[in-house]
Amino acid sequence: MASFAVNGAGAIGRAAVREILFRSYGNKRPPKSYLSQKPPMVGLINDPAFTDPNALKRHIVRGSKDRSDRELLRQVLNVRDGILVACEPEHFLSVDSVAGKPTFIELTGFRNPRELAAAYARLKEQDPNLVVIDCSRFAAEDPSFAQAHLEAGATRLVISAVAKKSDMLVVYGANHEELRPEHRIIADGSCTTNCISLPLSVIERVFGVNSGFMLTVHAATTEQFIYDVPNKDERKGRSLFNLIPTTTGAAKAVGEIITSLKGKLDGFALRVPLFNGSIAITILNPAKPVTTDELRTALKSAAETNLKGVMAYSSEKLVHEDILIDHANVASVVDEEFTFVLGGLVILTTWYNNIDGFTANLINLAEAVAKLEVSSMRA
Repeated sequence: MASFAVNGAGAIGRAAVREILFRSYGNKRPPKSYLSQKPPMVGLINDPAFTDPNALKRHIVRGSKDRSDRELLRQVLNVRDGILVACEPEHFLSVDSVAGKPTFIELTGFRNPRELAAAYARLKEQDPNLVVIDCSRFAAEDPSFAQAHLEAGATRLVISAVAKKSDMLVVYGANHEELRPEHRIIADGSCTTNCISLPLSVIERVFGVNSGFMLTVHAATTEQFIYDVPNKDERKGRSLFNLIPTTTGAAKAVGEIITSLKGKLDGFALRVPLFNGSIAITILNPAKPVTTDELRTALKSAAETNLKGVMAYSSEKLVHEDILIDHANVASVVDEEFTFVLGGLVILTTWYNNIDGFTANLINLAEAVAKLEVSSMRA
């Protein structure tokens, strides 16, 4: 059983906790044989803003996409004697069976990961391969912060973003099979990188890519504000109620994941005043001629086989709302109608739920990392 610690209980951190709980108690595990057969568990959540278990429970529940998910989490998550407890609802009061044994989720509020040493030691008594999922942004921006998790006792660290320094940048489904035991700090990339890497891995393998450009129409992020504020990127400092063109490293990051595409892709983002849900349009110059039917067939086949449960393919007339509700469990959704070949160029249109869909693939990656051998790991 994989046991995780989550550092940072912001939007993605709370979504990570929800996803793990759904896989443990809600029968929402993705159909991927590579992942562990036993459900994952959360043993610790660290965030200075969330040391009150009742407040954290409310925030975790509120982030659910629909009423049924909220009701499930209200039953699964309980607070007893000031401790957050997760358990099958029918087993909560009777914990004699292994299946019904509750999971006690320790809450801490440390700002320095080194202060988590004692908590990490307790978790490693249950599972020596302790994987910490850092959703705080600090591990991505500061290599010493990421290293501090390992110094405190974490076996491996998965960062929910592109990091300034990591052993490997990984998108589950695109290059996770290249993970090795010596990889200790693994960056997951952004939601946009996850979205476009998956179909691009198929297109590059089947047809090849000479060059490409991506535009993502992206929901607002936490770095934006209601009113204009000073910012070194003046556009990013403008009110989130604008349409804001801005830079993104997502397309270039694909070259770190699919190395044969390094230096071949670029793009930018158009921020829009939406809470969640985005769409990316990628124009590619393929290495060899391809027809619309061949393109769609390759992507549809991958979505139904090796990328099933990670990337979806839809012939429905999708709009933004559908991605939030119907496709919250995958990192990328190919829109068939707007994926075609024109004048020899590939036009690829992919939707993504940049909170729940991205986080689902983040936990796919964390589970894959949890399966890596501990004995072969470097000191």
